Amino acid sequence: MINRKIISLKYYSIIALMLLLNQSLLAQWEPCGTATESSSNYAELKNDTRLKTRDDYVIPVKIHVVTDDNGHYEANVEEIIDEMNLSATYFDSVNIILELCEIDFVENSEIYHFDKSNGYSLISSYNELDVINLYIVQTLVNELGTSLCGTAFYPWSFYKIIVVKNSCATNGSTIAHEIGHYLGLYHTHDNRFGYELVDQSNCEVAGDLICDTPADPKLSTSSVNPSCSYIGTEVDSSGNFYQPNPEMLMSYSRKACRSKFTEEQGIVMRNVFDDYYPNYQCEGDVVSVMSEPDDTNILVFPNPVIDVLNIVMSEKMSFQTNLYNLQGIRMIKSANETKLSVGSLPEGIYLLEIKDLILGHKSVHRIVISR
Repeated sequence: MINRKIISLKYYSIIALMLLLNQSLLAQWEPCGTATESSSNYAELKNDTRLKTRDDYVIPVKIHVVTDDNGHYEANVEEIIDEMNLSATYFDSVNIILELCEIDFVENSEIYHFDKSNGYSLISSYNELDVINLYIVQTLVNELGTSLCGTAFYPWSFYKIIVVKNSCATNGSTIAHEIGHYLGLYHTHDNRFGYELVDQSNCEVAGDLICDTPADPKLSTSSVNPSCSYIGTEVDSSGNFYQPNPEMLMSYSRKACRSKFTEEQGIVMRNVFDDYYPNYQCEGDVVSVMSEPDDTNILVFPNPVIDVLNIVMSEKMSFQTNLYNLQGIRMIKSANETKLSVGSLPEGIYLLEIKDLILGHKSVHRIVISR
């Protein structure tokens, strides 16, 4: 006789397992896609006696806002600038100055939705030399299709880029986290070199290889509460309970909780700058939005403007202008027009992009329309 009760229980157990697996697959998501790459001289990078005598370490960053082929994007440029200012405060604590050199726009639908499996070579073609090139894209997935917040490459890697998903670009810590990777820092929970013990007896050779960051079992929103306290119960291989610091920027803690680099992390980043990026610097004056093209001075006035915006250039050039609102919608497009009529547009803040059609240079100007 067939036991229908047992079959029923087995059936529902299978269904429950399938639902659980399906839920797990749908929830695939990772905060950071930076893959660990070991460095043969990492021990030297932690040596504070190697630090060169200099007044400050200035790290230049150029932000590329990636749009689709029609110039549409959803990034809020003003909020990204605010995020850079916030990130700068984190680096100040370890004697590093973060400078925003410029912001430009890259029109390319192929990398607007960025796929790590085939996008690095294409996006790198937009790099500027001797600065950190940070790209803001609309979506970001890894080779398995898992959604990511950001990804970066270590100094000893082939590529020299950082990519951050738009929705993560203003969360308070992802940009600083990825710049930390670019300057040689591993995740605090890294286990490529072995699991770090809570008593830190192996901190020089395991975990993130740094001894003033506590051992980390890989934090998450489930193990860190909204008050930024660790509530996990994990133990290390010796049976000791983890006591991580949820404020570490290189952890997977809640984004709003991450705000700190340690002294030893600062030493690594400054030595990396000396060893790998000695020629990095912003070209010309650092401005809040973007410096002008190399050989042409551009004057845009009046600003604030009521009706007509004037564009004056020191040299004759063939150019295209695009005026965007802060939602990424192009309001005006023109070619070789030195007077733009903006009287019909609502009051507010806009971004005027001027592109040299011969050399490809771009400049972006923050415009205020006021009545």
